[in-house]
Amino acid sequence: MGSAAGVLLCLAAVLLFGGRGPQQVLGLGGAETASGKAPGTGDSIAEDTVVASINGLAVTAAEMKYAMGLQRTKVIEYFRSAYNQAYDGTFWEMEIGGENPLEMVKREALAAWTRSRILLEMGQEEGLVGSISFHSLLSEMELENKQRAQAAAAGKPVYGPVAMKADTFIPYYLSNLELALQEKLKGTAGHRAGGESGHGEPAISNAAEGKLLFTRISIAYRGEGESTGDSKQEAGELLAKVRRSLISGISPEEAVSDLKNDNASFPSLRLSSEKLDSANARIYFREQEKLYAWLTGERESGEISPVIDEGFRGEWVLAVLDHAGTPAPGTVKEQMKEGAGEDRGFKAELEQRVRAARIEMSEPGYSGLQVE
Repeated sequence: MGSAAGVLLCLAAVLLFGGRGPQQVLGLGGAETASGKAPGTGDSIAEDTVVASINGLAVTAAEMKYAMGLQRTKVIEYFRSAYNQAYDGTFWEMEIGGENPLEMVKREALAAWTRSRILLEMGQEEGLVGSISFHSLLSEMELENKQRAQAAAAGKPVYGPVAMKADTFIPYYLSNLELALQEKLKGTAGHRAGGESGHGEPAISNAAEGKLLFTRISIAYRGEGESTGDSKQEAGELLAKVRRSLISGISPEEAVSDLKNDNASFPSLRLSSEKLDSANARIYFREQEKLYAWLTGERESGEISPVIDEGFRGEWVLAVLDHAGTPAPGTVKEQMKEGAGEDRGFKAELEQRVRAARIEMSEPGYSGLQVE
């Protein structure tokens, strides 16, 4: 860390003893004084400035700013809920109830980024990633965007935006890495089912004969290169209206037809009869992860899902499990249960390593971080 004043912090000690001061890493419920906090205004520090380290490896201002961006809304909502404090131009500079939004967003970001770094470390140990640097993640994003642009130019389907930004790509990349680690560690222990599967995919036996039949209803709220804006909320409300109609006993076909007649501005409203089985489970798992998780849970015939935000695809989704769709023995659902023990073991190791992580905050870089 050179001559910078580093404050050594062990997450395990924080969790056990609830340390004090602006260096602590706490949940949103933790209160602290804002002594030592940086002002909410001032010149932005250089992107390559070292502001902290995790297990001896530097954290730059660029990656902390990225991590802070992901926590920004969460902190704003916390102060609105806890103190009825609206967001305004002085929000990040104020102190209320002994808490300062700027310090809170920084410690929440550092805690979240610590987990991401540990996940990357584990991926590197298993040979799944070559580097854990923030720059390498951005390089992976550039490669992904290049492949997406080429696919779009060739007329091939592209799920989600053609050009992804860091706030969508990095969580997507880390989620796939976590799933790949689960699969790799299962394979090492001899628990992999049904042969080899790709990174981030469930190991599903080709011998499974059962299938889940369901009706899928969706509304896209984002086109290629478009932001969500107000259309996302409006689309979600429309699909929630469909769900209320389904609960009242109206058929999916009737509910969708009525909604289309009333809302011509949403031509992306779709209804289809689909099935989930061993042949296509990996496709659903990769492209519609939340829907897949709901379908493979403890479901009953005729059950209606909540309105699901498949953000990677940019659409709201609703599913109705057909009465004939109860899975038979050996299906995806049961095989997911078989792997639950191994998944819990992996997650326990991940969380233990996160709690034991050694964090140093480097000054004046850490205090100089601002919300942008």
